[in-house]
Amino acid sequence: MNKILEIKNLRKIYHTKKDEILAVDDFSFDLYEGEFVSIVGPSGCGKSTILSILCDLIDYSDGEIKFNNDSKIGYMLQEDSLFDFRNILNNCLIGLEINKNLNDETKSYVEKLLKDYGLYEFKNKYPDNLSGGMRQRVALIRTLATNPDILLLDEPFSALDYQTRLAVSDDVYKIIKNEKKSAIMVTHDIAEAVSMSDRIIVLTGRPSKIKNIYEIKLENKSTPINNRKDSKFSYYYDTIWKDIDFHV
Repeated sequence: MNKILEIKNLRKIYHTKKDEILAVDDFSFDLYEGEFVSIVGPSGCGKSTILSILCDLIDYSDGEIKFNNDSKIGYMLQEDSLFDFRNILNNCLIGLEINKNLNDETKSYVEKLLKDYGLYEFKNKYPDNLSGGMRQRVALIRTLATNPDILLLDEPFSALDYQTRLAVSDDVYKIIKNEKKSAIMVTHDIAEAVSMSDRIIVLTGRPSKIKNIYEIKLENKSTPINNRKDSKFSYYYDTIWKDIDFHV
């Protein structure tokens, strides 16, 4: 596999009037084409900070980030953030409008995504007509509309109830794999990470450093729901749980 992203010795310091806070320290990691990676760790350890740095929402203090082959980023937020006054198709087109890249070809691509993933018949509906799971699928298609190479997913299922969360994680995983995208997902849900990921990065408490990286090798790797039934699933779950410094 080709390397699509290289991160070396990443460091983030937040400055206040009185002092400075080291949030992320010496974070080094490579992402490969088609790979799905999850980042887990204690609450407040800086997982989302890393995603914000990668998509250029905040600056980093030191280190190096290199996107190979001019790779583009797509960022899927925790909330679906759909605009209630725009129909589903127009919600999906908003990124193309902002980038001034909306034309017949790019619109056709979005309509194809809606068709491929069972949402085309709802293209003229509005978000309040859709279930939470369908809204998350729309949010993913909106993210894919600009044809990014790497998807950043920040707790993408946390607003959903448990059963919907399982179903949508299956849908999102299949879409990402079908579209041949690389993905980095931040989650607090270890089971979710094990069921979806090729590798899992475990972070320490703040300042965030990489404690371990696990390569997830299930016996019969399939969809996230089926992966939870794999004989090795509980081993990875228990091992990573013990590795995280949870404080209740």
